[in-house]
Amino acid sequence: MATVKGFFRDAWLELQRVIWPTQENVVKLTGFVVAVVVVVGLFMFLWSSVLSVFTRHLF
Repeated sequence: MATVKGFFRDAWLELQRVIWPTQENVVKLTGFVVAVVVVVGLFMFLWSSVLSVFTRHLF
């Protein structure tokens, strides 16, 4: 039981040393990630559409 208690104590001490991002940073980075996902998704959709047009004639 002492090892479990020591684990949680050490985990709590480690969490207190973390430099947490501000809400502004979280919002900006989340927006960036969403934008990148949308752009990559559109690229993959367009590339898939172009390739399907060319491969339709092969099969």
